[in-house]
Amino acid sequence: MVYETRFRQRATTPLMVTLLLNACDHDPVIPERLTLAPLYDMAAGVSPSGGAIVSNSGEGQPDVFCFFGLLTTTHGTAVRSPSGNATLSCQFANLDPIPEQETLTGRLCTINQGGTSETLHSQWVRSPSGAAQVNCQFSGKPLNDAAVTFGSNTAAAQQGTFTTPLRDLPGQRVTAEVVDVGRACNGDPLTADPHGKIALIERGTCSFTEKLTNALTAGATAAIVYNNAAGGEAILTMGGLVNVPLPGVFVGRSTGLALQATAPTDVTITYCSRSASCRGEF
Repeated sequence: MVYETRFRQRATTPLMVTLLLNACDHDPVIPERLTLAPLYDMAAGVSPSGGAIVSNSGEGQPDVFCFFGLLTTTHGTAVRSPSGNATLSCQFANLDPIPEQETLTGRLCTINQGGTSETLHSQWVRSPSGAAQVNCQFSGKPLNDAAVTFGSNTAAAQQGTFTTPLRDLPGQRVTAEVVDVGRACNGDPLTADPHGKIALIERGTCSFTEKLTNALTAGATAAIVYNNAAGGEAILTMGGLVNVPLPGVFVGRSTGLALQATAPTDVTITYCSRSASCRGEF
């Protein structure tokens, strides 16, 4: 999961790995909000999320910092092969005792390391004695949970962790005319009126929360954020500090520019985590 404001400060880090763990059947809760809710109240729909930042120590061994909810550790390893396969393992110790072993599987893991790789092959195990471990296995193939369709084109997309889940919408999709509104930051005039439409937004300058909040305030029915980096085809998982009640997805730069060139045009954003088209097979 990418937090626009937090990770911008780490631009000089040689190697960065980000791990996102979200329950498939519950809305994700970002670490900043876990202080307001029980860490492991799955019945209430609260799912822990976490991550790992890996940097090169200069001695050939990476330094790893992992977090899961409010839990942190520096005991972790991340290995990525030239073929794109990768493994991530983090060990937590000295945790508070729990009544019985806790096992969570199928969470979404994301590696941001010279491109984005995602997997649902993950497992978190916490023992009653106060130890826990999280493991993720990556195949190197992209895994996205949404698709954007316009004309004869279909492109992969990834939902934000703080936006209205597409699966909760009628037909698990939204269709409307798309309009280009620019960066949608505070103080920036929107370049088109998105009322009743899908707002196309360029990444950069301000947080994802700010962009989508401004689109919502202007009456947009959904938002598509596209990468602002030249050649930026990485599809990120947008993170935000507060929930924004608006469907929002992130797409690669070429998709954003294609939408910009054809706008205004009808666009459909579809939830398709169980569809082959959401695994990058376009």
